[in-house]
Amino acid sequence: MPLEPASLAWTTTLITLALATQYVSGVIGMGYGTILTPVLILLGVNPLNAVSSVVVSQLVGNSVLSLMHHRFGNADLRPGGEESRRAIILGVSGIVGPLVAVILMLHMPVNLLKAYVAILMLSMSVLVVLSRRVRVKYSTKKLFLIATVASFNKGLTGGGYGPIVTAGQLILGVNPKSAVAVTSMAEFITEVTAVILYGLTGLLNPALIAPMIAGTALSAPLVAKTVKVASNTTLRKVMTAGMTFLALAVLIKALTVL
Repeated sequence: MPLEPASLAWTTTLITLALATQYVSGVIGMGYGTILTPVLILLGVNPLNAVSSVVVSQLVGNSVLSLMHHRFGNADLRPGGEESRRAIILGVSGIVGPLVAVILMLHMPVNLLKAYVAILMLSMSVLVVLSRRVRVKYSTKKLFLIATVASFNKGLTGGGYGPIVTAGQLILGVNPKSAVAVTSMAEFITEVTAVILYGLTGLLNPALIAPMIAGTALSAPLVAKTVKVASNTTLRKVMTAGMTFLALAVLIKALTVL
């Protein structure tokens, strides 16, 4: 992927891809990196540029989306509020996982790691269904564990954060609208460190990042409005179905090349 300014057609394609993928990810709380990264690679983008561009654009998109969720009343993300505290706990706790992930990543096959994430996602989707009948008691320690596992997955494979954090909150009895909004804010916090590292290592490609940021930002009010009007029952069903689909797709891809 050349670093010179992109053509109008390429720029439009990137905006459209980012907008559509962020919309899906924002509504169900997962899937932006899992979907968009392989698509960019298939289109000829260098994998390192693809991953860094996805993370940077999602960081900006999640910051705008958090503001939209607050504005539309999907969550109260004012400083000091319960939901903002939950997002901070999840986001800051997410720094721990990658430290362990980097060590394991050097010794385990990539596709084996992807299979692990897919199986974990499938397990979480089953637990989400069961959580309608059996509720796990909410606690800060459980939030910390959820964030650590989620960030561990992201450190290993570049994905798997949103599904675990969103599903984990649902299992703890959190309202689906609140879970989606808090996941966006928590992921924003977790991604800040990664973006700083990408900048220091020279992996940022403005020709990719700028249109992708535009796409994620444009999707924010659409996502927030959709979450606002959708019922909690509908959101829970869509989240479970989306997580199951993504898990099966990742698992099949991993197993076919093992």
